[in-house]
Amino acid sequence: MLLEDLKHTLSYDGYAIVNYRYFRDYGTGFSCGEDEALVQLQDSYDLLPVDPYSSARYRTYTRFLVTSPNPLHVESCENASYIQSYAANDIDGARERKFPPITAAALSNKLLVGLLKADAEIMSDYFGLTSFYIGIHQVRYKTSIRSPSFSSPIWLHRDDEALVFVHLINTSPGLVGGTNVIARDQKTLVDVVELTNPLDTLILTRNLLHCVTPMGCKNAYNQASRDIFLVTFEERKCIVT
Repeated sequence: MLLEDLKHTLSYDGYAIVNYRYFRDYGTGFSCGEDEALVQLQDSYDLLPVDPYSSARYRTYTRFLVTSPNPLHVESCENASYIQSYAANDIDGARERKFPPITAAALSNKLLVGLLKADAEIMSDYFGLTSFYIGIHQVRYKTSIRSPSFSSPIWLHRDDEALVFVHLINTSPGLVGGTNVIARDQKTLVDVVELTNPLDTLILTRNLLHCVTPMGCKNAYNQASRDIFLVTFEERKCIVT
C-alpha cells in the first residue's frame, strides 16, 4: 500500500487495516536481524509495570516532538502525562494520568524505530506537517481465569487524537477477545477487525467510533495476554528536553 493510497483510504473510510508486510518491509526490509529485534521487543513486555490506574493492564508511555519525519528525528518531551477528555473516556477522562516511561532499550529497538519512522511519515503525509507531537503507549492486556482484561474506556468511543495507530506485537495462545470494533454510531457497526500477525496494524481517525473487546482466557490456559503499541498524533504541546 502506497502513502497516497493509505491517505485516500483514511480520508474516505475513516480507518485503514495495514498488513504487517507494510511495516516489515519498510525502509531496509525485514531481515533475520529484525526477526531478532521482534523477539526482543516482544520480550520487553514481560518487564512492563502494572498500569497505576488499572490492574487489568501493564503500561508505559512516552511523548516525542517529531522535528523531521524522514529522516526521522525526535526530541523527548519532559512531561509524560496523558490527558483525555471526558467525552473520549468517561472512565479515566478529564484527569491527568502519569505512566512510567518506555525503557531506553525498547525505544532503541530497531523494529520499533522502523515502526515510528513509518508512522511519522504517514502522519506527515496525512496532515501535511513536518513537525508534530506523538504519544507512544506500550500496553499489555493480561488476563487469567475469571480475571478479564480491558481497555479504558471499555466500549465504543471517539479518541481525542486525530490519528491513532494500533500495532499488534504479540498475542498469546488461549486469548479470548481483543477484537477491534469500528462503528458509525452506537447502533451502526462498520467493521470488526482481528489483528493476527505481529505488526498487523489498525489506523483510526476521529471520523468513527471504535473499541477493543474485553479479553479473557480459555479454560485450558492459566493466563493469556495481548501486547500492542499505540502511537498517537497529539496536538497537546510539551516541553522538550
